[in-house]
Amino acid sequence: MLDFRDWLRTDDSDLELYERTKRDLAAHDWRYVQNCADAKSACVAEIMARARRG
Repeated sequence: MLDFRDWLRTDDSDLELYERTKRDLAAHDWRYVQNCADAKSACVAEIMARARRG
């Protein structure tokens, strides 16, 4: 996750994508916190793929 954090510190567009995703998910009423974490997994995977190429 340090690579993820470091990437977001250098890539404004991915930082905005992650922020937008988290805000959208925060607007939902989740029965379990894990469901919210699972819902952002695709976004995290997409960003991590770019970070690894970066």
